[in-house]
Amino acid sequence: MTKQLIIDGLNIELVRSKRRTLGLELSPSGLKARAPTRMTERDIIAFIKTKRAWIEKHLQKMPTPQAQQSLQLIDGAELRLRGQAYQLRVVEGSRANVAILPQEIVVPVNNSHTPLEKRVKNKLVRWYKHVAQHELQTRARHYAHLMGVPQRRTDQIYVRDYKRRWGSCDSQGKLSFNWRILQAPTAVSDYVVVHELAHCHEFNHSRRFWAIVANQMADYKTHEDWLNRHGYELYQF
Repeated sequence: MTKQLIIDGLNIELVRSKRRTLGLELSPSGLKARAPTRMTERDIIAFIKTKRAWIEKHLQKMPTPQAQQSLQLIDGAELRLRGQAYQLRVVEGSRANVAILPQEIVVPVNNSHTPLEKRVKNKLVRWYKHVAQHELQTRARHYAHLMGVPQRRTDQIYVRDYKRRWGSCDSQGKLSFNWRILQAPTAVSDYVVVHELAHCHEFNHSRRFWAIVANQMADYKTHEDWLNRHGYELYQF
C-alpha cells in the first residue's frame, strides 16, 4: 500500500508492508519511506522530521530527476510559463530585457566569451526568479487575506533554487518558494502557495492542516497529483 505525503514541502512516497522497522530511501527519483503496516502516520511523520538534517544533506548530493533530459536553450526550444508553452528566441548582441510575446519568450544576450547557452540560461533564470518574486507574492497576499493569515507574513517572501521542494514555511512563518513552480499551471502554483500559508496556522500535516487547505482549495489533490506526475519536467534547465 502506498501513499503520497508532503512533509515540510518534501514529497515523500509512503510504502507500508509487513516489515518491522521504519526506513528512509533516497534515490534520484525521490524520497521513499518504508513503514510497518500498523505504524501510525503521526509516528511516521514524527520520525521523518527527526531525520530532516540527514535528508537535506543527502538531497543536495542527489542529481535532479530526469537530469539527462536537460533542455537545450537554443532557438525554438519550448519554455513553460504559467502552464503555457512558448518558443525561445535568442537575440545576440543586445542588453535588452527578456520579453514575452504571444508565442515566444525573447531572451537578448550581450556578446561575451561565455558559451551562448550558458548566457541564455543565466539571464532566463534571473528573469524567472524576478517574475516569480512578484507573482507569488501577489498570490500569497491574495490567499493570506482569504485564509486569515496576517499580511505581515507576506511582506517578504523568498524565491529559492530548491532541488526537491516547491515551497516552505519555517517556524517563524517565513515563506519561501521554488522559482520553477512558475512554469506550472497557475492553479498548481496557487496550491503550493495555499499549502505553505496553511502552515502559518498548523505547522504539521495533521487532519486540521489538510482541512485548512481543502477549505480554501477543494480540488487540491488534483494539483498535488500534477506535481507528482510532472514536477520533474520543471527541472529541465
